[in-house]
Amino acid sequence: MARGTFANIRIVNKLLKGEVGPKTIHVPTGEKLYVYDAAMRYKAAGQDTIVLAGAEYGSGSSRDWAAKGPMLLGVKAVIAKSFERIHRSTLLVWESFLSVSSLVELAYFDHGGILPFVIRNLNKE
Repeated sequence: MARGTFANIRIVNKLLKGEVGPKTIHVPTGEKLYVYDAAMRYKAAGQDTIVLAGAEYGSGSSRDWAAKGPMLLGVKAVIAKSFERIHRSTLLVWESFLSVSSLVELAYFDHGGILPFVIRNLNKE
């Protein structure tokens, strides 16, 4: 099941200059690998991974498997332009993902949540 995660032949990877297919760059070596093979290398090395995604991350995916698959590959965070609504909820239920879908949410996360963010901004004024 994990091998089929991110294995869509129509996936576009901008790290590979827009190449289509289920491949990615293994960052330490620069090798072009299938997503599954790169994920297994990261897991073997004890390195957590993140997914950098475009818009509507999770569209067309089976709800539970779409969250389980990345988790089994060692993905700890998904940073996307936007999430398919139901998929985002499923990811958060699994509690294995940090979900950041906007620069505002990223700022909240950097400050430890919405309340610390607001207080720090009020203190600046």
